[in-house]
Order: sequence, then structure tokens, then C-alpha cells
Amino acid sequence: MRPHWRLGIWLVTATITVAGVGVLHAEQPAIQCGPPRIEASFTAALSSYHVTTSCSAVPAGFVNWDSRGSYDSHTGLAREEVHVYLPQGFSATATTTVTCPSDPWLGPAVGAGKVACANGSFNTSGQAQDARARFWLDWLRDGFSGSALPNSTGFSYNRPPLLAQRDAALKTEMDAAAALQKHNQQILGAARQGPAVVAPVIVLPAANASFLENTTISIKLLPPAGIQVTSFMVRLERRDSQGNWAVFNNLPVNLAEATSPTGYTGWGAPGTGRGPAMIAGRGSYRVSAQVLSPKPTRWSAPVEFTVTSLNKAIQPGPKAFSPGVVR
Repeated sequence: MRPHWRLGIWLVTATITVAGVGVLHAEQPAIQCGPPRIEASFTAALSSYHVTTSCSAVPAGFVNWDSRGSYDSHTGLAREEVHVYLPQGFSATATTTVTCPSDPWLGPAVGAGKVACANGSFNTSGQAQDARARFWLDWLRDGFSGSALPNSTGFSYNRPPLLAQRDAALKTEMDAAAALQKHNQQILGAARQGPAVVAPVIVLPAANASFLENTTISIKLLPPAGIQVTSFMVRLERRDSQGNWAVFNNLPVNLAEATSPTGYTGWGAPGTGRGPAMIAGRGSYRVSAQVLSPKPTRWSAPVEFTVTSLNKAIQPGPKAFSPGVVR
């Protein structure tokens, strides 16, 4: 069974059966879900979500959902654990993972702007032997197979407030990074006036962060206060086998990209026409930046990070379900 979106409601177009107990209902069941409650927290590296709601179906009965999800902007991994609680005391869990180019909780469930995810996995645990628990897990699995997105995006929750909360959280994080940079400059006695000591602040990548090879690594910058900026130069260096730093690539980046919520995302992952210097291979790196135009500044202090093998990645997974009435 594959869900289809129409007027904010998922419609299931096939009869649902439960293995070992036959058909729970002679005709297609009507599944009614209440409005979801969603709570979220955001950092530049990780978005976290907690979604709760309840659903009912005849004769499967009533069920409470408690879902906790996250999106890692470094690895692209969207992970969700959906806990199913039945009044009879039975409970079960569906764990889904998928890899996505951007946060799937912040995009629409279908249509223009929908986040295209891949490498889905869907696993269950708990008291899945109960017929009613299996009914709801099967519904989750079918919805996941149809949407290939985290389960919560099947609900028609209000996304604009989440986007506003995310933007405010990232601004607070940038302001904190700027305050820390200023404090460190004062400690080092580098708070003298004049362009010779003015430089951008590197917000991303975070110091000592670790990334997977062949994946996009966001580079986010904060312009120097009081300085007009139209573009930056980003310098990437790589440590050689002797422990020496050598320039790996110099990247001109415009102001809009460098200061966007995701930062500059043009380096790290393979792509058409990209040479080795544009791809993140395994090793130790450091990044520094300067204002390039209209007037160059000094280089910022470098921020070090590492790139590790893909075999350390967690296998990705899926997305599932829906609001409203399922028929």
C-alpha cells in the first residue's frame, strides 16, 4: 500500500492485513489521527524533534505515538524512533534512517520543495507480536515506503514556525561565536583598532569536528563588525605525512552563501566537473578566511577538523506516516 497526498490527508488505497492473524477488517479501515504536537531544538550541526499524537482505527483500536527524530547536517543522516503505545499495555518501536541533502522535517511532505532522501532503512522492536501493534507498525512501514521521509513529515504540521525558530537559534549561535572571538582577541591583546587586526569569524565547521569523506562540509562565516563585505576568500589546508600544513584549495565565496543558514556548501562532495581539490578525502584539515572584497582583511585564526572513512557511517533509513483520515 502506498500513501498519496491530497488536501493534507494521506489516503491508503489497499486493504491492510496482519501476518498470522488474517485481515483485521473486511474493508479498507478509516484511520483518524489527532493534530500532532511538535517540539524542536536547533544548532548548526543538529536539528532535533519530538512529535506526539494519537490515532484510532476499527478494529485495530486506539494508539499513542511518541516520535523522536534528528537531522545531522554534517552526515546528512535523518534518524527517527517512533514508539507505539496501546492501552492494552503493548508497545513497539519503529526505527527509521535516511540520508538527505537538507533537513526533511523543514520541507513539505510532497510537492515543490520536498526533500529527496535515499538509502532508507526500517526496523522494528518490542512487542510486535501483538496483532494490533503489528497493524500500526505495518501502517508505518507502508507509509515510509511511500514517502521515503522521516515519519513525522507525513503529518500536516505548521512548518513556518519551525523555520523561524531554526533561524533564531542559528543567529544566537553565530552571536555567541562572535562574542567568543572578541573575548579571545581581548585575551590575546589583539583588540587593537585598525584593519590589520580585522578578520571574519568561522562559525562552521566547528573546531575539532569530524566528517565523512565525500560529503558536503558547510563553511559558514561571520563578517567583521563594521566592515563592508561582498565576498570572502576561504583557505583550506591539509596536513601532510610529515605533519606540515599545505594549501589544499582557495575558495572565493560570496557574502550571501557564506552567511546563509547552511553556509557555503560547494566543497566536500563529488560532483560534475569537480576535481580532487573540491572533494573531502580522509585526513586532517584546517580552514581560515579573509574578507576578499571590497577591501581585503587579515586571515582569521584557522579552525581544524578531520575527515574519516565512510565505513564508519551509520546505515541510513526511512520515513513514514500521516495525519488526517486514511481510507
